[in-house]
Amino acid sequence: MNRIAALGLPESYLTTLAEANYDAGRIPVIDRLIARVYHEKKAQCVSYILSRNGKAFYCDASGKLTYEEDSPEMQVTSIRGIASVTKVFVAVAILKLIEDGVLELSQHVAGLLPEFNTPMHGSITIFQLLTHTSGIRGDVGSYFEPYPGFTKMYEDSDNDNWLKQVLAGPLESKPGTQASYCSSGFNILCEVITKATGVHYEQYIHDNILAPLDMQDTFFDVPEEKKSRICYTNQWEKEHCQNSGTRTSTRPRGSGGLYSTLADLYKFGSMLVNRGELNGVRILGRIAVENMCRNHLVNIPYISWGSTEKDMKYGLGLPLNTNCLVSDCTYEHEGSGRCALVMDMKERFVAAYFMPLICEFCPEACVHMKNVIWSGIK
Repeated sequence: MNRIAALGLPESYLTTLAEANYDAGRIPVIDRLIARVYHEKKAQCVSYILSRNGKAFYCDASGKLTYEEDSPEMQVTSIRGIASVTKVFVAVAILKLIEDGVLELSQHVAGLLPEFNTPMHGSITIFQLLTHTSGIRGDVGSYFEPYPGFTKMYEDSDNDNWLKQVLAGPLESKPGTQASYCSSGFNILCEVITKATGVHYEQYIHDNILAPLDMQDTFFDVPEEKKSRICYTNQWEKEHCQNSGTRTSTRPRGSGGLYSTLADLYKFGSMLVNRGELNGVRILGRIAVENMCRNHLVNIPYISWGSTEKDMKYGLGLPLNTNCLVSDCTYEHEGSGRCALVMDMKERFVAAYFMPLICEFCPEACVHMKNVIWSGIK
């Protein structure tokens, strides 16, 4: 059932399936996929939104908001942690600073953060952090070679020495020669934003991205009056979101700290698909977005979570989707939990969805949902 009216968006943000040139006959196929996910007890709830040419035309939600027995239903306006999709917001902030002449892609991080002023880290650039090619150790579990003390560093990384701990071990590879998924790199980029601007990175992202796009339900710390709308799947998530706003750690949350909604993700994704502008509000210039959304890696191997690709395709802060039936200009970022923001630059099409899992892995969330959604594009 199309619940687009429940979003409360202005008419200028909305269109119809017909005007979006989307095959209405594929909506029941999406419904059947979601029904199978529930039948196989893989997800607690599912919600999604579809848009084209900057206008949303379909959204729906089903399942339970929380894991508790008395949980209300998931709504299209529910709030959910977007995990690593946060990285795309950090990347946009970095590109905005490059546009403004404050930073540059080839800039050495050591010029801003003295912790990088070592023979091992001195050559690492902002570009390499954006593309996961810095050589800094990848996420726990993504790489299986021994790294003394790294697991403990990751567990203890909420303390004030987090950056020194991240840089304490040997590099995984020479900077610029290999890609390995490194969330720490985006926390470092947050420190770069703060250092370069004199404005805390969270405030910078709010003032230059969230507020201009009227993203009223996207936060690093969810306000108390909106916490009842948060979707969570276990006790840890519940405590984490309910304690939002009381955090004392100095470790940045650029690797995965934002909460958001379908409507807000649609706005953000549509801004990028529209080459930096949405409804008269410009966040980035067209050239910056086109640079963000093109492949920047050539013959760079990717090694993470047991997977090895000989030639990784990656933009500035988000990968090119090559594993699904989407157009050849489709970029995305997924978040653990599970969520995704997928942007087709050629078709000017955006999909965002939440599929909070109650199983370890679900191909429906990672691959099938995209294949089915994109099959409706005419």
